[in-house]
Amino acid sequence: NPNKYNEDGTIKRENKDRWVKSNKYIKTQNELRELQRKQADIRKQNHEELANYILGLGNKIYVEDMNYKGLQSKAKETTINKKTGKYNKKKRFGKSLANKAPSMFLTILDNKLKFNGEELY
Repeated sequence: NPNKYNEDGTIKRENKDRWVKSNKYIKTQNELRELQRKQADIRKQNHEELANYILGLGNKIYVEDMNYKGLQSKAKETTINKKTGKYNKKKRFGKSLANKAPSMFLTILDNKLKFNGEELY
C-alpha cells in the first residue's frame, strides 16, 4: 500500500482507498480471531460454572451497583500525587474489565435466577 503513506512514513489521512491485505496478514488475522473466540468461550464457561456454584450456596443474591463503563474510561483530569510530586496515570481498568467481563457474569447469574423464579438484588 505505498499510496497510503506519506514520505516520512506516516499514514495519509485523506487517502480513502481500500487497504490491500496480504495472504499472510489475512492468515494472521484469522488466527487472532480464533484465539479471541476461544478465549470468549472459556470466559463464558467459567462464568457459567461460577454462577452454578453461587446458586448452590443460596438463591438470594445481593450485588453492588457498579458503573463498568466509567471504570473503563480514562480519567479526564490530570492529578498530581502529593507524596511524590509525580503525575498520576490516567489509565484505568479497561483491559482487565474486558478480560473478566463482570457484566456478562451478572447477566448469566440473573438469567439463571429468573429461570428459578428469583431475582438479583
